Amino acid sequence: VDYDFPASSKHPAEASLDQVGAAFVGVDVEVPFVRVDVRRNIAGKAWPRAKNGDAAAEVEKTLTCALGAAIPGEYFPVAGSTSFSEKAGGMTADDANKIRKATHSVAGDLLMSEADPKDGRGVYLTHAGDYAAWINHEDHLRLFAQATKGGVGATVLKLLATLQKLKAAAQLTFSEGDRLGALTADP
Repeated sequence: VDYDFPASSKHPAEASLDQVGAAFVGVDVEVPFVRVDVRRNIAGKAWPRAKNGDAAAEVEKTLTCALGAAIPGEYFPVAGSTSFSEKAGGMTADDANKIRKATHSVAGDLLMSEADPKDGRGVYLTHAGDYAAWINHEDHLRLFAQATKGGVGATVLKLLATLQKLKAAAQLTFSEGDRLGALTADP
C-alpha cells in the first residue's frame, strides 16, 4: 500500500489542546456512547514484547503511580501476576467482570486471560469508570476515555488533557520520531 508519505516528510509536533479543540469547533456530535484511545511508549524503555519481567514491572509501577496521581482509580494486574505486591496473584473473576461492565467491552478479555507473560501487565480503571488503561499490552500504555451521552470532540479533548496531566505527574517522555510522531506497536 502506498500512502504517499515521502521519507523526507516530518510528522507535526504533538497537537496542543487549542489546536485539537479548534479542529472540533462546530463539528462535535452528541452520541449515545463514545470511546477514544491513545497509545504511548515510554522513551528509553523496551517495548512490552521485547522486555523481561523486571523491566515490565518497572513500567507497570511507573504508569500505575502516574495514573493514580492524574486520574484516581484502581489497578488490576492480570490474573497470575506476581509483580504488583498490592494485588498478589492478580485480578479475580469479579475484578474482570467489574472491568467489563465499566468499559462496556469484552475486548480486555484478551489482556486479562491470555496475557503471557503475566507480570507487569494489567488494567487501570478510574473510580468514575470514564477512563481505562491497559498497561504493557502491545504498548506500554493504551489509555481510553469514554462517555455516555457525550460528544466525540469533548471526549478527545478530555483524553488529551489527561495525557498531559499524566506526563507531568510522572515527568514522562514518550517515544516519538520526527517522521512518524508517537512510536507505537499499532499506529
